Amino acid sequence: MRNYRDGYRGPAIIGFVDLLGFSRNLAEGWGTDNDVLPKILDLKDSFNKYKANPGRMAIDGRLLYFSVAMHTVSDSFIITCQIPIQNDGLVLMAALGNVCMGVDEVQNFAVGNGFAVRGGVELGELFIRGQEVIGPAFGTAYELESTVAIGARTILGPALMREIGRLYDHRWSMTRGSYCRTSDDLMAVRDPTPDLEQMHQLQARAPSARTAAKYDHFFEVQKPSDYLAARHEWLEVADSTEQKLRLARKGPV
Repeated sequence: MRNYRDGYRGPAIIGFVDLLGFSRNLAEGWGTDNDVLPKILDLKDSFNKYKANPGRMAIDGRLLYFSVAMHTVSDSFIITCQIPIQNDGLVLMAALGNVCMGVDEVQNFAVGNGFAVRGGVELGELFIRGQEVIGPAFGTAYELESTVAIGARTILGPALMREIGRLYDHRWSMTRGSYCRTSDDLMAVRDPTPDLEQMHQLQARAPSARTAAKYDHFFEVQKPSDYLAARHEWLEVADSTEQKLRLARKGPV
C-alpha cells in the first residue's frame, strides 16, 4: 500500500453535524445588529478546544490508542475516530462513544448560541490527514444529515448499525440510554443534558411554521430511554435507514 505519510487510511467512525437555519440567518442578518457571524466564530473557537483529542482507553484489559479529530467548515462540524482494532465490539462502541461526545459538545455549544443541530454518524473507510477528511463514509454521513435526519437530531448510519449488530456483546450495558429508536425507525444519538427551554425558544423564533415543526424531532428523541437495543433492533433500524437513503438518492419521482 502507498505510504500516505502522516495520513491515516482505514476504518473510522465519522460524525457530520450542521447548524439548522444558519445560512438564512447569516444572509438576513449580515452586517446588522442581528449578524450571527460573531456567534458562529465563538462556537467554532469553543469547539476547536476539542479539535484533536488523541487518548488511551483501557478496554477489556488492553490499553488502546484512539485518535479523535474535530474539524469545522463554515457551519458544519466533523468528528472522526479511527478504529484501532477491527472485529471487536467493545472497541467499536468506544470509538462511537468518542464521536458521540463530540456531537454532544457541538449540540451543547450550538444551543447556547441559539442554534439547533442536525447530523449523521457512520462507519466506513476514511482518509484523514490534518484538516483533510476524505472517503465514502464522509459522503454517507453527509447524506444522512442532509436527506434522512430531517429535523433537529443526529442519526446513526446503516453500516455502523449493522456492525453493531454483528459484534453485539452483552457487556455493552455502558451504552444504555445513549441512543434512542425513533418513531420513524431511525436510531438517534440522545443528548443526556438537553436544554429544553432554550430549544422551545428556538422553535418559537423559527422563521416559518415548517421550520418550527422540524424542532419537534428534537423533543421526540429526548424521551427517556432505559433499554439497551437488542441485536435484532440494530439490524432492523439499519435496514430502515438504508431504505430511506436509497429513496433519497433516487430523488422525487
